[in-house]
Amino acid sequence: MGKSIKYILLLSILFSFSKTNLAAQATTDRFKPKIKSIKEVIYRVKNGKFKNRDTLFASNLNTHTIYNEKEEPIEFIEFYTDGSPFKKTTFERNKKGDIQKTVVKKTSGELISYCTHEYDAHGNMTAVKSYDAKHNLIEIQSNKYDKNGNNTEKIFRKPNSTIERKYVYEYNSDNKIIKAFRYKPDGSLKDTSISTYDKNGNENTCIKFNPDGNFIKKEFKYDTLNNLILENAYDTHNTLRRQTLFERVYDDYGNWITNKRSTQGTFNIVCERQIEYFE
Repeated sequence: MGKSIKYILLLSILFSFSKTNLAAQATTDRFKPKIKSIKEVIYRVKNGKFKNRDTLFASNLNTHTIYNEKEEPIEFIEFYTDGSPFKKTTFERNKKGDIQKTVVKKTSGELISYCTHEYDAHGNMTAVKSYDAKHNLIEIQSNKYDKNGNNTEKIFRKPNSTIERKYVYEYNSDNKIIKAFRYKPDGSLKDTSISTYDKNGNENTCIKFNPDGNFIKKEFKYDTLNNLILENAYDTHNTLRRQTLFERVYDDYGNWITNKRSTQGTFNIVCERQIEYFE
């Protein structure tokens, strides 16, 4: 398997893993310093052996995110599994912090793609236009919002107006998504997700229904600081198909630096972060 294919497979795991746990913290101290950058390494656990985190960041880096003093990402660098840089994404923002343009380049400086972002008077992102390296428009994303600023609809179209995919969302009185509908290009329903929340606003169940009536149900549990620690997945017959546990180590400021994921009682993926703070 070539290093580019390995990179894509590992990066897909990284995005999934980080999305679930990026906000996990051991403290709610609002006076802690702002994050300047985060270097991240993710690896699969083999034969139950964990790697030494002190040596990982020198040669096994997966991503490096750089932030401004408002803790808004301004640069995102991605790496192959051998540690060599792959591409860099930069986020151009206005004075309010809204992203105006997202540019993706190879580390050599060669343009890969870019997006422009449009907003309404309330600061809601209403459109994203994506272009290839030759400045050809390749996709248009349009968004709709309710009076509370909740994103109620996302539609992705080709330049000829053909719909590629569509998402519709419904919210509760706390502005949490309770229903999510995904549609195919022909307009037919792909699936429906229904979510419930606990008193702290954490999603505690999510059921994804397919048009044929089959579904997958997920239940989530959190610690006292609302960090996700357990995810159970059940099939249509209410049989437990997968149990995922999360175990973390935190730095002195309460941000996690080690995140271990176990499935069916066995550790399988570890994510290590090296965080730099503004002084």
